[in-house]
Amino acid sequence: MLDATGGEARDKEEVMKVMPSSPFFSACVSSSKSAAARKQQQLRFNNALTSSLFPSGKKSTSETEDGVIAAACSEKLVREEFSSLSSEDSMKRMIYCDYNGCPPVSSRLIQNCTRQHIESMVLGNPHSKNATASIAEKAIHESRSLVLKHFNAPEFGEYHCVFVNGGATNAVQLVGDAFFSVGKRDALSYAMDNHTSVVGLRNLVWSRGGDVFVLVENEEEEWTSVKVNDCGAKIKTKKKWFGKGKSNPRGRKHLLAYADESNFHGQGVREACVKRKMEEISREGSECFTLLDASKSAAMRPVMLKDMEKELRPDFIVASAYKMFGYPTGVGFLLVSNRAMEMIERNENMNRKYFGGGTAKAIDAKTNFFIAKENASGLERGTLPFQQIAALPKCFEWYQSIGGSEMIRINAGHVGEVLASRLWNLRHANGKPVVEIYGSQWRHLAEHLKNQSDYDDRYEKLTYDGRKIVSLSTVAFNVLNDDGTHVGYSKVERALASQNVVVRTGCCCNPGACERIRKKKIENRVKKLYETKGKVCGDDMGVDDTDGEPLGCVRASFGYASRVSDAKAIIETIEREFVCHAQMTDRGANEAPETPSSPSSSSSSLVTISKINVFPIKSCAPFSVEKWYLLPSGLLFDRKYVLIEKQSGIPLTQKSYPQMVRITPSVETIDLEDVNGYAFTYLVLTCSGIKETLRIDLNEDGKEFDSSREGNVSVSIRGSTREARLVRDPAAHEWFSKVLNVECCLALLKDETKRTFANTSPILVASERSAKSLGCDISRFRANIIVSEKENEDVEKKKSKKKSSSNDNDLFLLEKTWISTSISNENVGIKIRDTVTLGNGRFCHRCESVAIDQTTGKRDEKTWEIIMRKAANTFGVSFDVLPNGQEEGFVSNTIAVGDEIHSVHSNYSAPLT
Repeated sequence: MLDATGGEARDKEEVMKVMPSSPFFSACVSSSKSAAARKQQQLRFNNALTSSLFPSGKKSTSETEDGVIAAACSEKLVREEFSSLSSEDSMKRMIYCDYNGCPPVSSRLIQNCTRQHIESMVLGNPHSKNATASIAEKAIHESRSLVLKHFNAPEFGEYHCVFVNGGATNAVQLVGDAFFSVGKRDALSYAMDNHTSVVGLRNLVWSRGGDVFVLVENEEEEWTSVKVNDCGAKIKTKKKWFGKGKSNPRGRKHLLAYADESNFHGQGVREACVKRKMEEISREGSECFTLLDASKSAAMRPVMLKDMEKELRPDFIVASAYKMFGYPTGVGFLLVSNRAMEMIERNENMNRKYFGGGTAKAIDAKTNFFIAKENASGLERGTLPFQQIAALPKCFEWYQSIGGSEMIRINAGHVGEVLASRLWNLRHANGKPVVEIYGSQWRHLAEHLKNQSDYDDRYEKLTYDGRKIVSLSTVAFNVLNDDGTHVGYSKVERALASQNVVVRTGCCCNPGACERIRKKKIENRVKKLYETKGKVCGDDMGVDDTDGEPLGCVRASFGYASRVSDAKAIIETIEREFVCHAQMTDRGANEAPETPSSPSSSSSSLVTISKINVFPIKSCAPFSVEKWYLLPSGLLFDRKYVLIEKQSGIPLTQKSYPQMVRITPSVETIDLEDVNGYAFTYLVLTCSGIKETLRIDLNEDGKEFDSSREGNVSVSIRGSTREARLVRDPAAHEWFSKVLNVECCLALLKDETKRTFANTSPILVASERSAKSLGCDISRFRANIIVSEKENEDVEKKKSKKKSSSNDNDLFLLEKTWISTSISNENVGIKIRDTVTLGNGRFCHRCESVAIDQTTGKRDEKTWEIIMRKAANTFGVSFDVLPNGQEEGFVSNTIAVGDEIHSVHSNYSAPLT
């Protein structure tokens, strides 16, 4: 399946032998149909799946009937219960590949749950003692039993099911609160490949004087224990963490936390590592308990407690309802063994830090007398989300109706295998791979399939390096350029998004697994990137430019409503957007590879300013000028004002209020008699369809800024706070509220020498040539400075000869000369006249606002799709205004239409903050 040579690992006959019967497929066939009819329909399913794995020139009958069923359900399920996944309109149809994040919700499930609440039951607070409370209590009890059965828990109360308000994360926190005692040096060991919510336990341990160890896999894939102190330093330890001269800490508790399946790439845990670590902890005199994060595996392969050796059964298991069914959110499961519950009660840790309503068996408000309820009730703080918990029986009923965990695991695995195998075999024209796939289960599966014929055997019997395949539903990968460098997950995500493909990118809340995929190791990489480049979780920085290592991945995960066509959509997009074909790399024998022009080559074309735009109010229309003034913070008056929602204080943007483009500004001036010049007086605002004109005093900010005034506000722009105050004229707030039909206020920047209300750097420069080559209206990009290029005759003739072989790599050739690269490590920028230098340039990542027509405010997705597909969602270069060594003043810092733009090498200081 994953033959790296590009060949198919199995032929069609072999596939036909191993194709399983789809449990859900049988469930979807009407009971009135004959066995022959069911067999015939199952045969069409197998043929369709075979065709999807090994496409040929001809399409099968099932394919032409759009009957390909490759994962968790038949087309019937998708069509009837997931309308957004089956829309005939390609612009509305969503290709959902983020089941690890949250699976989509079935409309039938929602209808069943709603009908139950409306028609059948009135639920009261279960802490009350009345008929409605009894109904709620009964529903909660039924849900507890179903959760325990799902994990195949032993009978007779060996495990307790605790419901947690807030999901698995709050369940993990509850374990920490109940487990770790103050002053007893309890310990936590967690596998490096763990969800952030599990890693977060370490802060709680440190706060109670305990020790924290991270279990790092070495080259032999064995766990090495590394102690981490609360200052962030790591200390490598021997088997016994207590050093020479220290007493053996017997009697303390030690919690071992791990996940049976990685949420990052789907790799299973090595059970032998868990067993050896438990034995090691016990030998060192501590009482060992285990915490299993089953959030990823619960839907497809829940841990079967009865089938495990009793000594290896986890003491705590956490999971979330929405990870299994997509609904309800906010309900977490915590399974607690009798052994662990007795320990919690013995150490009096239950509700030691805090106790909520419903946990008290007896309490005195005047003294410290408090007795907690026993077992699960003693851990459930406050009123449970009983309305949501009461829906769980319907959720499990729906879950079983589509085939349960076996169906989801097998069918989702089909889609995962199709995606992984096709991606594995993609090659650039030079033969190098297009992607690298993470998770050792894939390479071991290829070996297994060469010798085995039973499809289900890969789940039931296959182990690799001591790991069991939990599921094959997760494919984590990164795309590579033809030179082996990483493309970056954000660029891939935007290309997929342009085709309505939903995936997860980044570290996927698993920093340990994310670190493991990098071949080159840099100590404190995450901290250094945060402090030097502002790298944070969820941003677009996909590659570390210091060494080219990936900072995350693209993760596609599948489930009960996935189809082979979902995998094909990902493959086709990557093949179209990122595979380097021969015609893209062919050059003449004596022709050197093209590189971005150096500053010295800028004489090949004349670059001049063709337009200057000033945007006084963030997200509103600009006014254009022939000549304008430059401050250290950007163009005079640019993004000096911002509209904020009155209640929340959140800035208004075109994404939510596209009619902001119709608010048009202009500036009033007066002549100064004593000097040869003029002064600005009012900002005048008009709006199409509105008769009233608004005039704002531009000199209001000259009045003393009173820090005690009620009108002072802090405005957050992309996580960075700007200090501002409300415009003092109440008529301004009323005018904008009327125009935009939302209660809002106009605020102005407190100190215009600092950052304005711009999203990134204060000056955005865009090229007319780049916009034209993409076929886009340049006004969509809201640039401050628009430049035009005029080639000399020799350059024009050369380009006309190469026009037929041009490709997307020709984009932004001018802009690339303005930006420093990690390879050259040179500071470059642009110079205007002799007094203005712009530097610290970086390509501007575009948001969905480029889909908004800047004249009408109407939304048109075409531009955004072009930018995502052809330009990696970037357009224009953001700059800082650099010191020029001269005295500050408007006259010495001006730019004008017609001024020439020159690329320069500069040594300059850091940008303003």
